[in-house]
Amino acid sequence: MKKKSLKKNALLNSVRVILRLLFSLISVPYVSRTLGVEGVGAYSFSASIVSYFSLIAQLGIESFAVREGAKYRENRKEFSNFASEIFTINAMSTLLSYILLFICLAFVQKFADYRLIIMILSMQIILNTLGCEWIYTIYEDFAYITYRTMLFQIISIVLLLTLVKTPNDLIKYSIIMVLSSGGNNILNFIHIKKYADIKLKITKNTPKYMAPILILFASNVTTTIYVSSDTTILGFLTDDFRVGLYSTSAKIYNMIKTILSSVIVVSIPRLSYLWGNEKKEEFKKLAESIINMLIITVLPVMTGVISIAYEILYIIAGKEYIQGTLSLQILGAALICSMFSWFYVSCILIPAKREKKVLVATIIAGLTNILLNFVLIPYFYQDAAAFTTFLAELISFSISYANARKIIKIDINRKNLVSAIVGCLGIFIWCYVIKNWTKLNIISMTIVSIAGAVIIYIAVELLMKNEIMMDLLKSMKGKFIKEKKEENIG
Repeated sequence: MKKKSLKKNALLNSVRVILRLLFSLISVPYVSRTLGVEGVGAYSFSASIVSYFSLIAQLGIESFAVREGAKYRENRKEFSNFASEIFTINAMSTLLSYILLFICLAFVQKFADYRLIIMILSMQIILNTLGCEWIYTIYEDFAYITYRTMLFQIISIVLLLTLVKTPNDLIKYSIIMVLSSGGNNILNFIHIKKYADIKLKITKNTPKYMAPILILFASNVTTTIYVSSDTTILGFLTDDFRVGLYSTSAKIYNMIKTILSSVIVVSIPRLSYLWGNEKKEEFKKLAESIINMLIITVLPVMTGVISIAYEILYIIAGKEYIQGTLSLQILGAALICSMFSWFYVSCILIPAKREKKVLVATIIAGLTNILLNFVLIPYFYQDAAAFTTFLAELISFSISYANARKIIKIDINRKNLVSAIVGCLGIFIWCYVIKNWTKLNIISMTIVSIAGAVIIYIAVELLMKNEIMMDLLKSMKGKFIKEKKEENIG
C-alpha cells in the first residue's frame, strides 16, 4: 500500500473537523434558541442514555481493530479475514445492545417520557456497526471520509433549517441528528469493498480477539461513564433545564476537543504501525512532534475559553444559557488534562498494548466522577458536573502519564512550553482589558478579544523563538519562495 502523507491526512482531517465545527456553529445556536433549554435538555438526556448502549455495541473494537489491522493492510485476503471476524463480533455485540435497550425502555419508568427520542437515536447504533469506520482509519483514507462528511453535513443543515421551526420539532431534530452522525455509514458499507470482502465469520481467532477487545471495552465503559454520567445523573437528580445548561457547555467543550484532537487522530494508525514493526526511534520522534504541537495549541485555547466563556455562551446559545458560564470555564480548564491524557493513552499505551493500564486509569477516574456527581450535583447542579469531569480528566492524565513514562520517554521542549505559557498570559491580560476597559457590544468585544489574542500569542511565540512556530514560518516562507520561482519560470 502506498504510504500516505501525514501532513495531507492532517489537512484532510482538519477540513473534516472544520466542517463539523461549521455544522455545530450553525446548528447549536439555531437549535438552542428554537428548542429552548428544556428541549435541548430532553435531547441531551436521551442521547446520554443511547451512548451507553452504543458503547456495548462497539465494545473496544475500533481501538483494537486499528492497532491489529494495520499489520494486515498490505494483504487483501488476510485483511478481509481479519475484518470479517471483527465485523462478526461487532454484529453480535450490536444485537446484545438492542436487547438490553428494549428491556430498559420497557421497565425503567424514568425513560417513559423520552422513549420515542431514545428509539430514534438508537438507530445510530446499527449504522455505526455497518459503517466499519475503523477500516478507513487503518487505510488512512481521510480523503473519502472528508468528502463523505461534507455531503451529509450539507444535507443535515438544509433539513435542520427547513424542518425544525418550533420546540415541538424535537422528534424531527432527533432524526436529522441520526442522519448527520450515522447516515454516512450507509455509504461506508457500500464503499468498503475497495479494501475488504466482509462477511459474517467466526474462526479460531475470534476467542483470542475477545480478551483484548473486552479490556478496551471496559476502559471505554469507564471513560463514557465519566463523560456521559454527568448528563445522565443531572437528568435523574434535577430537570431538563439544568441538563440543557450543562449539555450546551459540554457541547462547546467537545467541539473544541474535536478540533484539537484532529492532529492526534491521523497519527494513531502510523504510531501503531511503527510500534508494531519495532521502529522505536521513528515512533519517539513522531510522538514528540505531536505532544509539542499540542502544547502550543491546547494552552492558548484553554486560556481563551476561560477568558470569554460568558461571551461564547451568549453568542452561540443565547442569554438563556449564560448560567452555564462557570461550567464552561471549568470544562475549559479540563481541556489540557483531557488532551494530554488522550495523547498518552492513544499514542503510547494503546499502540504498546498496555490496555490494562488504561483500564485501571479510567476505572479510578470513572468511579471518582460518579461518586462525586451524586454528592455534589444536588447542591451545585451543572457546575458540579463540570468540576467532576475536570477531576476525572486530571486523574486519568496523571495515571496515564506515569504509565507511559515507563514505556518510552517522550521529551517536552521546555523552551516551547515556557513561551506558550507567556503567550497565554498575554491572551488573558488582553481579554481582561477588552472586557473591562472598553464599551464595545458583546459581539464586537468577542471579535476584538479573539483577533487580538491570536496576534499577541503568535507575536510572543515568534519573539521567544518557539521552535514549532519558527518551523511553520520557515515552511510557509519556503512555499512562498517556491511559488514565486514557478511564476517567474512560467
